[in-house]
Amino acid sequence: MKKLLVVENDNVKHMLKLLTIVVSVFLIGYFIEEAIDISATNIKDSIEAYLEISTELIPVFVSFSIFAMTWYQYNKSRDNHSLFMGGAFLIIGFLILFHMFSYPFMPDLITPNSYNKAAFFFIESRLVLAILLLASVYIYKDTLPKLINRGVLLSFAIALLVLSLAFVLLYNKYLFTEYNFNSFSNITVFLLSIISAIILYASYLYAKRFKETGQKDLIFLIYGSIILLFSNLVYFSFEFSGHFLLITGFFFMHLALYRSCVELPYEKLALAEDKLRVAAEEKYYNLFDNANDAIITTDLEDRITSWNKAAERLFGWTEHEVMGKMLSSLLVPEYLRTEREQIVNNALTGRIYTGIETVRLRKDGTKMDVSITISPMLNADNEVIGLSGIIRDITERKRSDEALKIALKNWQNTFNAISDSVFILDSEGRIVQSNSVYERMSGINTEDLIGNNCCKILYGTAEFVEDCPFRRMKQIGMRESFEFEDKEHKLWFQVTIDPVYNESGELINAVHIMHDATELKKIEDTRYENIKLVLANKAKSDFLAHMSHELRTPLNSIIGFSELLVQKAIGELNKKQEHYINNIITSGIHLLAIINDILDLSKVEAGKIEMVIEKISVSENIDDAVNLVKERAMKHNIVINKDIDSQLEIEADRLRLKQILFNLLSNAVKFSKPEGGTVTITAKKEDDMVRISFSDTGIGIREKDMKKLFIEFEQIDSSLSKKYGGTGLGLAITKKLVDLHGGKIRVESKYGEGSTFTFLMPIVSKKEEN
Repeated sequence: MKKLLVVENDNVKHMLKLLTIVVSVFLIGYFIEEAIDISATNIKDSIEAYLEISTELIPVFVSFSIFAMTWYQYNKSRDNHSLFMGGAFLIIGFLILFHMFSYPFMPDLITPNSYNKAAFFFIESRLVLAILLLASVYIYKDTLPKLINRGVLLSFAIALLVLSLAFVLLYNKYLFTEYNFNSFSNITVFLLSIISAIILYASYLYAKRFKETGQKDLIFLIYGSIILLFSNLVYFSFEFSGHFLLITGFFFMHLALYRSCVELPYEKLALAEDKLRVAAEEKYYNLFDNANDAIITTDLEDRITSWNKAAERLFGWTEHEVMGKMLSSLLVPEYLRTEREQIVNNALTGRIYTGIETVRLRKDGTKMDVSITISPMLNADNEVIGLSGIIRDITERKRSDEALKIALKNWQNTFNAISDSVFILDSEGRIVQSNSVYERMSGINTEDLIGNNCCKILYGTAEFVEDCPFRRMKQIGMRESFEFEDKEHKLWFQVTIDPVYNESGELINAVHIMHDATELKKIEDTRYENIKLVLANKAKSDFLAHMSHELRTPLNSIIGFSELLVQKAIGELNKKQEHYINNIITSGIHLLAIINDILDLSKVEAGKIEMVIEKISVSENIDDAVNLVKERAMKHNIVINKDIDSQLEIEADRLRLKQILFNLLSNAVKFSKPEGGTVTITAKKEDDMVRISFSDTGIGIREKDMKKLFIEFEQIDSSLSKKYGGTGLGLAITKKLVDLHGGKIRVESKYGEGSTFTFLMPIVSKKEEN
């Protein structure tokens, strides 16, 4: 009952609205027509003609506008009803245009113009519109897609327009002389009655369709149809009111078709987009909140903009607690802030970072290992508006990995710690694992062994010969023991191969152990060779120690007589002679230094040096050494600093101590940088020892060259030998002299920054104690 009342109320509202519109428009036209009638005679005709043309042109414009709108929107709306109505209004627009062009004051349209001819086109346009309006009732959005389309409708419109013009042309005299269409004649009343009946029936059908479908745009179509009906009825009595009602009816029809083919598709599209957006948002939020990993988003200023449930569980903060706060200040440890800033800056350029393993903080301050994926968030203009991070707790995995690594490392260390060479073989005798012992012994990389047949690699035999030790082990089914000599690497082994079976008795592995017995084999030969070498070396040292006088005396004579020549004691020399003699002196002095070093070394090795132990002042001996190199140091812009305990005394051989000090100090000066530098000498008491150090800011020593420093005739770099000179014996002699005093020498150096040589000697000579 309530529903019927609502429907009746709606019908009354529509009737009142329609009546109001019709009466208002009619009165407007009526008063305008009356105003023209009472106007001056000389302007009445011109105003009337102007309004006549204007009110005729507006329906033409609206008709073509409806056609253009429906035609253009068809690709988007695919509404066959709107397209059909657009084609109908294309026809009606041209018929109204023919009606306007048929007035007597217009140029003749094919045949002589008259008011009767114009009225005929008026009646024809209304009749065609009524018929097409009735036909449109039975056309829906998707009715007859093969017949109702733009091509067919355009062809139909052209054909109907051509037929109308042809009808007028062929039946001109008969139509316009026999029948009067310009007043309420019998034919006019008959035709208007038919037109009105058709329009009323079409309106009724549209109203019924509206109730069934609820399609709101049909209301405006019904309004337009009823208003057109009133326009037809009043046109011949009140021409301007009829025109205005026609314009109003066309306006409502334009509005109806605009809503159906323009607004409605966009509304449906917007509704569909809203549904898709809502569905996508719901899906996103479901995924976001139900994800196992923490998902966090931030804006460009690192403020948190979203925080899912997993993040709450992982870090301990609720979404309410963190929203709007700086992510770095909450989660990132202080020492990792710089790392995160770098990653964030890179991500803001559009890059995605995955699998970043780092450390983050929980609410309670505890640290946890996490894996992070960081990606930029883009807006519709492809601009970066923030960052999203997916964070996974990998603490347990890291612990497991670390435990596994430790276990594997311990096992590998244990495996490698076995003194024998151990191989694990598969059931075919291929090496699947090896410790590092064989690599150290043979020089063959472990990686080159894996996957190869043991017999071919270790024994040089073919892979499948019967004599292969592995095959012998397989045949007998138990341990195979034998001795093997590796002639290529000059090694001798004692070998055992033990089979490993599974529960089914199948061979799955074999353990191949090689015990290096090379030293046992070589021990006698080595002992004999060592005795011969010791005797030969002692004989050499004895020979050189006894030859010191014979080697030095002739060389001193050469240098002495050459210096007399340079001093011109026996006569003048020309420039070339003077140059040659200077070369002889320089080379002689250099050779004498080499011989002195060799003889000193030989004496030490032969035990021929007699040590004269006495109590001497350390500072005085250091001053003597400084005086010897002072001139050279000043020449090379080298500053010598001293930090020495002036009261420090030591029991030592004065001459040999000076030799040690001079060698170390001259090296510090010699190997300084070209632009100069600093040499610092320190001498302090350390327990029952004296510690003397020489620190320079020179060129330093590479780590790989440190082991060569105290070896006889070793130059750590041939280019340095050419630049700075030397035999490579100075440090070797120095070390042996320190050793003779019961002391120790060591060196610390950083390449390019300088070196520090330090030796320690006992304050009380151990030689005397012994």
